[in-house]
This record gives sequence, C-alpha cells and structure tokens, in this order.
Amino acid sequence: MEITEAKAVVADYKQQQLGVLGEAITVLKKEYATYEGIAQQVAPSAATITKYHALSKLPQGIRWKVEQGQLPPTHAEQICRLKDENDQWVLAFCIVDAGKQGPSARECKDVVEDVRETERPIAEVLTERFAFEFDKTVALVVPVDYWFRFKICRTAWNRQEEWKNLVYKILSEWLAGREFSSTADLKAISRQLSDVASQIEELAE
Repeated sequence: MEITEAKAVVADYKQQQLGVLGEAITVLKKEYATYEGIAQQVAPSAATITKYHALSKLPQGIRWKVEQGQLPPTHAEQICRLKDENDQWVLAFCIVDAGKQGPSARECKDVVEDVRETERPIAEVLTERFAFEFDKTVALVVPVDYWFRFKICRTAWNRQEEWKNLVYKILSEWLAGREFSSTADLKAISRQLSDVASQIEELAE
C-alpha cells in the first residue's frame, strides 16, 4: 500500500475494515515513526490511531464481530490487552453471547486487569465476577455445552458466519435430497446424525 493511499484509509478510518486500516497504519508508522507523527499528517488523533492499530491485530473472527457492530470497540480495546489469544476469544464470545446483559467496557477492563495480575484462567474470573455458566447446555438438535459452542464460534466467526448458521448449514447439506416417510426412517436419521456430529466436532477441534 502506497503512503498516499494509506493516508486516505486512515483519514476515513470509521468506514474501513480493521485489517485494511491496520495495514495502512503500519505503512504510515514506517514512514513517520510514531503515532503522533501519523496524526500530524491525517485527521485522527494519535490515541485513536493507536487504538485502531491494536484492534487490527485481534484475531480475524473477533475483528469481524467488531465490524458487525456486535462487539463494541470500547470492549474490544480491553480484549487487546489480553496476552493469550484464547483468552481474547473467550472474553469476546462471552460479551457477544451475553448481549445486552453482558459486561460493560469498564467491567471488561476489570476482568482483564484481574487476569493480567493474578494469571488466573479467564473463565474463572468471569464466573466469579458475572456468574457466567460455562457448563450450561443449550438445545440445538442435540444439547451442546458452552465450550462446544465457543469452539464452533471461533470457526464460524473466522468464516464470517454466525455459529448457529454454520451448524444448520451442515445439517441442511446433510438433509438435502433425503426423503423421510416413516418411523423407521426417523430412527435411521437418529443413527446417521452421528456422521453430522462428527463433522461439527472436527470444526470444534
């Protein structure tokens, strides 16, 4: 990416995908050495440029959720402070999965600081502070637990899909072209669903 193009991307940062924005900031940082130096050339402040450069380094699937508006940048900024990528994914999934009942940006900051200071597992901190039910199951053709959904979620988000849509797509592809007409057929389906389960489990590895 050329410097002129990079400047245009950063100047229009609110409309850019995080990956592209991160590339532009990297180009400009090589040219102007610091975020302050970049800010002297384009509209955003040094603090804003610093923040979005950090966001651009998050795993692709998490960046997608930020771009989709389901993971607020203020929350994602705290996720950036976690050193372990798996911890980043856990916190991102908890925030999105909980929706409006999820932790605030300030509460996310407290969680991150707790993890950084104590080196405790992030699931333990989230359970202690917000009573997240990591052993909870939900019905999706068959019951699936929290961690299974989390693993599927990582795969789905990296494909820019919702995790339920990915699972249903696999089921739909499996059901396509099949005809069912009796109780015996339903019993056969029940046995054959293990093949579908195997496909989904492979995604969750």
